[in-house]
Amino acid sequence: TNKALMQSTLEDASNEDDPKKRADQLQLGLSYVRDGNEMNGLTGPAAEQNLADYKSSFHSSVLTTMADDPRPGKAAEAKDYFNAHKSEMTHDDKIKMREMTKQASLLETVQTKTDEILNKYHDARSGIAAARKVADPETRKQLTASVKARYDENEVLRKRELSHRFDNAVSKVMNHQGYTAADVAGFSPAQVTSLGKLETRLAKGEPVVNDPQVYTTLTSDISGMSHKELSDTAD
Repeated sequence: TNKALMQSTLEDASNEDDPKKRADQLQLGLSYVRDGNEMNGLTGPAAEQNLADYKSSFHSSVLTTMADDPRPGKAAEAKDYFNAHKSEMTHDDKIKMREMTKQASLLETVQTKTDEILNKYHDARSGIAAARKVADPETRKQLTASVKARYDENEVLRKRELSHRFDNAVSKVMNHQGYTAADVAGFSPAQVTSLGKLETRLAKGEPVVNDPQVYTTLTSDISGMSHKELSDTAD
């Protein structure tokens, strides 16, 4: 049907990066609209309205895809496309697409500036302070939230990596392999002390804990030994 054909041109244009091919899809879609008008005996204002509605839907579809595209530069491309074709859009679509392109541009700006801040400032306090210096209120608000979130994510990853390394160090001690300064780099003083006490007890042949069953569990499954357990048993 003509509706299905028109819909296919919207989808094909939305997935097309080549402006000429998009323009070809627009003309193809308009030909389907004209065919539909003719089949339904529509002329004059009614026929022209169908053509106008299709153009607006076409441009809205293309803009929506551009605005959702995370590739660098796509937000700017969407803004340029909107400015070039807003005169061919209905009032409602124009309002909706203007806001969509604005938000896409804001998101790209925030993402770019967030990367720049995290590359420049390695501590959260300095990075957040830099974000709060941005003049535009909306950009400043979203950028500050984005920078905070990224620092939080990095801290979670840092702690997870540190926990994994600590478990490896415990495993080395339990297997009488010892550990190097590099193995404990970044550990807290309490963690280093716990490892040292554990190593000393094992070297003396002393049990890590008094309960033989727990001791067997520790030696057979080091990954089950929490940091708190290690600290408690190493005292």
